[in-house]
Amino acid sequence: MRFLFCPISSHGYVYPAVRVALELRQRGHQVAFATGPAFATTLAQAEFERLPRGPVDGESFSLRLWNYPLEVVRQVKHVEYASRRFAPDVLVASSLAIGPLVAARRHRLPVAVLGLATYIWPLAAVAPAEFQPRTLAEKRAATAFDETLRVYGEVCRILHTPVEGPPATYQNHPLVGDLFLLRSVAELEGNVDELPAQVHLVGDCAWEPATQSEDLAVTTWLEEAVASLEPLLYVQHDSGGGIPDFWPGLVEGLGGEPVRIVGTHRKVSQADGLPANFLIRPHIPYQIVLPHAQAVITAGNSSLSLAAFTQGLPLLLIPVGKNEGESMVERCQRAGVGICRPTQDLERLYPENVSADSLRAAVHEVIGRPDLRQNARRLQRAFQQAGGPPLAAELLERLARVR
Repeated sequence: MRFLFCPISSHGYVYPAVRVALELRQRGHQVAFATGPAFATTLAQAEFERLPRGPVDGESFSLRLWNYPLEVVRQVKHVEYASRRFAPDVLVASSLAIGPLVAARRHRLPVAVLGLATYIWPLAAVAPAEFQPRTLAEKRAATAFDETLRVYGEVCRILHTPVEGPPATYQNHPLVGDLFLLRSVAELEGNVDELPAQVHLVGDCAWEPATQSEDLAVTTWLEEAVASLEPLLYVQHDSGGGIPDFWPGLVEGLGGEPVRIVGTHRKVSQADGLPANFLIRPHIPYQIVLPHAQAVITAGNSSLSLAAFTQGLPLLLIPVGKNEGESMVERCQRAGVGICRPTQDLERLYPENVSADSLRAAVHEVIGRPDLRQNARRLQRAFQQAGGPPLAAELLERLARVR
């Protein structure tokens, strides 16, 4: 069987796709990728072919432009060009990749979606026009759904592709595909009986390229941090920032404290005069830090949250107004594996939650509460027992057979 993976061109979407693709290849199937050129080297190292956008290659599957209709049209054309060269039996999209869903409709191909760690669309078995959101996460999910479905319909019209009317309920709509692989477990997602029939929970499906830090300063700093026996936390500053931003309060509140902070920020480096107990780089692999960490600080994105779950680490969640973050907060608090310091809701901002005093207290709380660690380890065991890539591959094989 032949599977064409079409992920958004970003680590959080390409890496899990590679992990499932590796499992399919091990089972004897042929796999190729259609995504942005930024991951050509990564895919080549994993011995996967990245099919170009066309005779003249270029950017595609941009995360920044994921909901721009003309970018989605470019995705469709990329998938169609790749399909003429590869002839897939199944398309495998990622969350937010709308183009493969349209291409599948145009060419009557089965399409699967490799999702995030949370199901980001509303669950209510009612028509969208009748939905009454109860929580902030539900409000954001409904807004994101309406926007994504609008873009899907506009792209279909641009490409003269017949499009159905509004979905009768949130349980049956084109954004879920013929198969939806949710990278979670029942202990985290909850309410699994309310999920659409196409949705299957497959565990984390995490992957990172085999690597060792080539930065001697990072290696030395980590060795000294571990030897100090001070609590070590991994922080990931969301690329979208946040209003208000938590970064200044984190630096002021934890600079000089008996903790070590290591992580990523795209616009800040050691040259900006960070405290000695901070180590920040544009990218530091989770695999070299999290085995030594006591907790993580995140906006709630899937990649770092899943990495924390599989290591049995509690989370300090600082969502920045994105649907995924709000969904993750609800799930982590229900599972008892994290605490939240929201920066905003639909009505107001919460600058007091990201002050130096507030974040200092939150960090000491998340590393000092044994119940959070116990629940995190319970969730870790659930992920260890999940079907993972073998289950995801089995479901994709079944989709290819029944088309």
